[in-house]
Amino acid sequence: MRPVLLLATLSALAAVACGPAPTPAPSAEPEQRRKAGQPGPAVTARPDGSVPYAMEWKRNLPERVTITLKESTETSEAGVPVKKVDFTYSPSPPDIMVELAPAPGTPSFEIAAVELTWTFNVPGDQDATKIGPEKLPIAPVKVTGAPSDQPGPSFRVQVPLGVMSLKPHFTNADASKRVSQAYAQLRFLDDKGRGIFGRNTAVELKVPIPVVLL
Repeated sequence: MRPVLLLATLSALAAVACGPAPTPAPSAEPEQRRKAGQPGPAVTARPDGSVPYAMEWKRNLPERVTITLKESTETSEAGVPVKKVDFTYSPSPPDIMVELAPAPGTPSFEIAAVELTWTFNVPGDQDATKIGPEKLPIAPVKVTGAPSDQPGPSFRVQVPLGVMSLKPHFTNADASKRVSQAYAQLRFLDDKGRGIFGRNTAVELKVPIPVVLL
């Protein structure tokens, strides 16, 4: 038998005797990462290498704040009629529960503050008017990290909206300049004062809340 043929035959026999090569055991790292809420494919690191915290906005409870105006006329001590506009709102106090959930792959973190910016249009003005941002007093909220393949459990943040800052604009003495709708825009901050992102970690999460005149 030729040497080359002999070597090929011996190699084939050795392969049959040993059986197929064993399949490598799957790495436990993905499972450990899911359990620990470590960064997964849904979260992209910041340029400095830190992991951004990301959340999904579910809903607001209630969905909006409503404003009611009641006009009346009173007589001053001098006998002069004075127009009065009562400004009331619902809910009262105007607290909104914002329901959120950590996005897939987000580690545990703390929501330490909320920033509020008001935006509205005054009739006749081309540019929108903005008030803020201002930090709102909230109790810090500890958020549990999420697995890499699904959002974490939902939770709620109670946000007190200072709608009284809108009163001069809804009750303007010049009725043609009165505002009939405004939007609160909420920005959430971590314990280092950094903005928290939406599920798309290229954009910070900003939750809108409408305030409308009935």
